[in-house]
Amino acid sequence: MTARRLAAALVAALTLAALAGAWGRIVARGRYALPYSTQGAGPEGTRALSLFLARRGLQPRRWAEEFSRLPEGGTLLALGGCDQPAVRPLARSERAALLRWIERGGLLVSAGAPGVLPSELGVRLTLPSEEACLGEGGLFAMIVRSSRRADAERSPKPQGGAAPGVAPAEPDLDDGPTLEDLPAVVARDPGAAPEVLAPDAVLPDPSWARATGAPLRGLGLVGLRRAGSITLDDGVSARTLLTLGDRPAAVERSFGRGRVVVLASASLFQNRDLVASGGAAAMARLLEGRHGPLLFDEYHLGAGERRSMMRYVVQTGLGTWVVQLALAALFALAWAGTRFGGARVVQGPAPSGTASFVAAVGALFSRSGDGTGALGLVARHALGRIASHHRLHVHAEDGAARLAGELRMRRASEGAAAVEAITALARAGAPSPRDLVRHVRAIDAHVARALRDEKG
Repeated sequence: MTARRLAAALVAALTLAALAGAWGRIVARGRYALPYSTQGAGPEGTRALSLFLARRGLQPRRWAEEFSRLPEGGTLLALGGCDQPAVRPLARSERAALLRWIERGGLLVSAGAPGVLPSELGVRLTLPSEEACLGEGGLFAMIVRSSRRADAERSPKPQGGAAPGVAPAEPDLDDGPTLEDLPAVVARDPGAAPEVLAPDAVLPDPSWARATGAPLRGLGLVGLRRAGSITLDDGVSARTLLTLGDRPAAVERSFGRGRVVVLASASLFQNRDLVASGGAAAMARLLEGRHGPLLFDEYHLGAGERRSMMRYVVQTGLGTWVVQLALAALFALAWAGTRFGGARVVQGPAPSGTASFVAAVGALFSRSGDGTGALGLVARHALGRIASHHRLHVHAEDGAARLAGELRMRRASEGAAAVEAITALARAGAPSPRDLVRHVRAIDAHVARALRDEKG
């Protein structure tokens, strides 16, 4: 028994150790979360930024739903880039709700996330080209390498192998997916996107932007990896916060009572660059004086539930038509179910009388085809009526002679003769329907005569 307990304890300890090692590796690499996610503890996650802002009293939280119910006076952080492009575009209803939210005092910070910038804001962000995003690591490179391997496995091999001294042809880079295909690939399974950076991958060095405008003035240099380009529409004025060479890397503009901050890259807010690239200091400056809720947009990165059918209908602009059709159907149902005038009393069917009873019995006898049996039943009923009329209790056929004798004792000779005649007709039978009708009529006549005979 002791050996078994020791063995069970050893197995349990080894199992817990293996699980702890696996969990520790997952947490270290952040494989269970999407890049730019506040739950990502790996190099591409933003958990360090979330903890840093929480210590400053801002209480950040994930936002894994659409923008239709953003809290008033809050701050929305939308992060993205080559490591994790947006897989859910901004819907029409979201765009209108986001614009109203900003006009009422909200702050939108879009870093490397052009998909959350409505065109009405007048600020446009363009991500880097495919070559700049590819590099040695990143999600796009991983998908390209996987596509190359799959194509190589599916392609037919030449007979006899390659010629001696001739190296096999390298797959063409153009055969892999393009940057435009990347959101669709990730949207199939957002949870499969955590392998964004191999341990031995070589990241591009950050490009150092100079802080030129408040509230980032005096911050020094800020490192940006794979920075995009920011452009303004004609007639739109914005304050430049960061410059990368001769082009803006971060701008800020007012929109109603709110503000919009656009950064060319979100790499400085990831765990690996938060301190080295000045991301923590830059975010602290941008959010200085903000006291409302702080939301990290992870819905458009792939987290949260997908849109329902009704939400899709609303986004396509058909919501008003659906409501109108529903109202029309409601009115039609109300009109069809409305009573005009008083309630009508439906009279029930009249109770069946003697004629209907006789017709039903006649139909029953006719379907049976047993004329003799039907005649016997009629004769028995006739004898019962005669006995009841004279207050006698003789109902069976074998008592017909006794019934006739009792009637003679009471000097009801007509009744006795009628009983004998009815008995004779019943014994004769009715082989045909005509005989049955004739015998029944005769029985009726005998019954009538017996009922009239009071004294004999």
